[in-house]
Amino acid sequence: MAENLVRQLNENHQILVKKISSIERHLSSDCCKHFGSKTSMESVPNNNELEKQKLVIENQNLQEEIIRLRKRLTELEILHKGAENVTPLKMLNEISLLKCSNQSSNVDSKPSLEISTESKDKKKDDIEANNKPKIEKTSTDEKSKEKKNKNQPKEVAPKEGQIDASRLDLRVGKIIDVKKHPDADSLYLEQIDVGEENPRTVVSGLVKFVPIEMMQDRMVVVLCNLKPAKMRGIVSEAMVMCASTPEKVEILSPPEGSVPGDRVKFLNYPGQPDAQLNPKKKIWEQIAPDLSTNDQLEATYKGDQFIVEGKGTEVNRAENGKIDIDPKTAAVFKRKNYHILNKLGAGAFGTVYKAERINVKNELAAVKVLDLTKMSSNYRSKFLPRELQALIETKHENIVDVFDIIRSNKKIYIFMEFMGGGDIAGYVRTNNGVSLKLACIWFLQITNGLMHLHEQLFMCHRDIKLDNMLLSDANIAKLSDFGFARTSFDSSLGKVLMSNTFCGTLPYYCPQLLQKTPYDPFKADVWAMGVSLFILFENRFPFHYKDKKRMLEEAQNYPDYLRSRFSSTLPSKAKKLVEMMLNPNEKDRASMLEIQQNKWLNRFGSNQST
Repeated sequence: MAENLVRQLNENHQILVKKISSIERHLSSDCCKHFGSKTSMESVPNNNELEKQKLVIENQNLQEEIIRLRKRLTELEILHKGAENVTPLKMLNEISLLKCSNQSSNVDSKPSLEISTESKDKKKDDIEANNKPKIEKTSTDEKSKEKKNKNQPKEVAPKEGQIDASRLDLRVGKIIDVKKHPDADSLYLEQIDVGEENPRTVVSGLVKFVPIEMMQDRMVVVLCNLKPAKMRGIVSEAMVMCASTPEKVEILSPPEGSVPGDRVKFLNYPGQPDAQLNPKKKIWEQIAPDLSTNDQLEATYKGDQFIVEGKGTEVNRAENGKIDIDPKTAAVFKRKNYHILNKLGAGAFGTVYKAERINVKNELAAVKVLDLTKMSSNYRSKFLPRELQALIETKHENIVDVFDIIRSNKKIYIFMEFMGGGDIAGYVRTNNGVSLKLACIWFLQITNGLMHLHEQLFMCHRDIKLDNMLLSDANIAKLSDFGFARTSFDSSLGKVLMSNTFCGTLPYYCPQLLQKTPYDPFKADVWAMGVSLFILFENRFPFHYKDKKRMLEEAQNYPDYLRSRFSSTLPSKAKKLVEMMLNPNEKDRASMLEIQQNKWLNRFGSNQST
């Protein structure tokens, strides 16, 4: 756009130059005609002189505008190198687990929860945080290995002008080291093994979305032939393939059994990737819009699955349509008298399957299979025990029930209640909102489940969001996903244990999380519940979360800003209820007990589901 504008201004500039020259010639001609009359010599050119001066001034302004736009264009191009290579919004990662099972794979169309003004308000840090880096050509060692290996089938070089996914050098990588970028809080600095002699340095804007513990030792898909880009002073040599929903960005995971250096290919688009994609030809930009997922949440290009040869796709399927899993995993399911129906989703550490009890029709379960070998030692020792403790101890009608937990063959199998209605976030998106009555009923049901966690177990959830509120076949709302749950009250001392772990999901962050100060995790849960209720009422987020500084300012401008976000049709008591939960001062923020006992909220009860 900027280039077209500069071109147009240059054209206007040339027109004005010609116009000025024409006027000057006209002036000279008039002077010759009227040389005998002093009066006529002065009067004729006078008007022309005024027009000339006006055009000269306009021309000078245009020249200054051209200089300014050229400077701005240079700045944009610096950012553009990364911005043009953001992983497409269409590709929905399989990490979503149960949350993705009932959502549409096409996330390219704007979900109803999206806030339309936020893209205009992005600042430089947010642009850089979401810009993914790029890489130069593959190493000469790899090329020589390919030439020496005569048994390998020859790759077909892409035809001149042919633009498709075969030109992408997509490889499996493993993050062997990760830390925060020294000059940017929103960026990770990673070392990724992609099967070369040395790991590649990669800068990714994933701090807001993926805890550092879940980055270490993670298997990823990496795009390796984009031009290198400098991200806050550090050259990034590859791009981690990611996907996003309105609330989160997630990392795409390769098929099980993949190793660093494995190339990701497409059956219908064979060919040798470019050594480096030419940024001037915008090859990546033309390919990216066709990356999406199918109904089984398999990553695809124009419907053609991402494949690692010999390892399968993101969901490995045999020809008979049954899930192809390793014999040891199949043996565990058989021992528990279950057979797998289909895959619900997958994440960094495992997969969730829908299973049915053998010889008992319609007795279903969701089985989460966690691979311990994919977890960092910190995650295994810190977060996993907390999640398992929460799953074992929580028994409530509004918390997803766990039947059994088994450890076998370096994997953990969690057999739990199957929630056929999907998550509430998906329901809101699909139905473009929810009725006031249903919003109150579901919210009160989740409140009851969270109250059990808070009051009976002294636990906090720390990742409350609509995605973690699941619906049963009977349309009953239940709380799920206890990956960040922890005991947060010392009964011997009678005090809350303040939290220093900044976890959860950004749009649901309370001000204390945004400021990175120690926070009361019980009150952080209350805040996230308030954000959830606002979304149920208004079908949008209360704050502009894509700009953390702006989000904090809006949250702290209490209650004026929050009140400006309510629709005029929302009942005043509903507004008051949300305001109680979204008070930026922790001490003044309502407790879950106050919310549970709110008379307006309870007017519909919590036992109805429709």
